[in-house]
Amino acid sequence: MTYGMSHPSFDTMQKPNFRDIHPLGIGFIVAAMGILCAGCDSDASGTAQTDSVAEDVLIQSDTQTQTDAEDIYVPGGAPLGESYYVLQIHTSDGDELIVERDLTLNGSAFSFGSTHLAPPALTLAVNDTIYDPMFMVVEINFGFLIGNADHTVTTPDAGDYPFKNLPPYIELEIPDLAALYSSKPGLATGKFVITDYSQAPGGVFAGQIEGTLVESKLDPNRTAQITGEFRFVLPETSSGGN
Repeated sequence: MTYGMSHPSFDTMQKPNFRDIHPLGIGFIVAAMGILCAGCDSDASGTAQTDSVAEDVLIQSDTQTQTDAEDIYVPGGAPLGESYYVLQIHTSDGDELIVERDLTLNGSAFSFGSTHLAPPALTLAVNDTIYDPMFMVVEINFGFLIGNADHTVTTPDAGDYPFKNLPPYIELEIPDLAALYSSKPGLATGKFVITDYSQAPGGVFAGQIEGTLVESKLDPNRTAQITGEFRFVLPETSSGGN
């Protein structure tokens, strides 16, 4: 099965993928619809106008609706927002998932700081829970950006980080598929490529993920091919000492 996931809910792949239509293409389609409806009666015209408005609402967030073409994520183009991640997942069971999540207004998804850790330790992780129509938890964990006497730095700078049993790692928990796909098991292959690196609030932490995740709960023979990218504007740090 194929699933498409956007913020705040999933959009099934059976729907037209307006995100992949160039803004000029959207203008052409709108113009063509206007010509076709020129001869409609007033009631039909009103219905056609309502449908057009509904189709123009491409991405919705918890607090706002984005309708401008330049605000829509297109691979290699404009992002969903300041903080987002996009994943394409193909499982060995035949499931295909596209996850597009805008975290710009979701500060609770970030764990950034040194709570319960002795200074100068600093950690970064993203935990995003998706509810509709399929429950899914995505964890992207970069571990320690700054270590201390008890903890070694795991992600010290930009660069390539092969999958291993330490951060940075990604895990996808999907109960409906009875799966926990992870980059941590020894059979997982791939890497993080961190292109933008920061340890400061307001800084940009960005890059790509590519490889093969392994189902780590029940059956390591099940795998998931993953490609994706992320861009996070770091929030204010949380701290609590040790």
